[in-house]
Amino acid sequence: EAIVEDRLRTCPAGRFADRVGVRGPMLAGSIGMACGAVIATVVPGLPALFVTAVLLGLSFMAFQVAAQYATGEMGPPAARTRNFGLLAVGYSTSSIGGPLIAGFMIDHVGFRAAFGLLSLLPLAPIAILGRRVRGLSRAVQDRVADVSSHVDETLHEIRTVQAFAHERRES
Repeated sequence: EAIVEDRLRTCPAGRFADRVGVRGPMLAGSIGMACGAVIATVVPGLPALFVTAVLLGLSFMAFQVAAQYATGEMGPPAARTRNFGLLAVGYSTSSIGGPLIAGFMIDHVGFRAAFGLLSLLPLAPIAILGRRVRGLSRAVQDRVADVSSHVDETLHEIRTVQAFAHERRES
């Protein structure tokens, strides 16, 4: 039952990644994971851990769906099996190593400090993806400026044509 629910939630995320590309969802997922860990660091108590769990789960899902999309697009079709195999090994390794490292950190520095340290991990993808998004946003702003100037010129030309057409009536 839970597997079916997970699949139903990931379909819209996959369609979103198809439409906008992988960088946006990966950046949003990284930011969400960092924020989730920061919440658990700053706000003590069980309600904060519930919010953290939901935010981390949704953020990781967005990142994972985008990563799978990127893996499918990487290289020729003949390399897909190898690429997805490497991705699966990475997820498997993190599924074993992540809780192990987090457990040791919690035992030695406490859970709030562990969450604080773990909140630093998503900063690398944020820095890498954010740099690219900044460049994209400049390109989008330039494109919007071009379209705006074209629209302004077109509307100005319409007013000019209307002025010439009404010249005889107004004299």
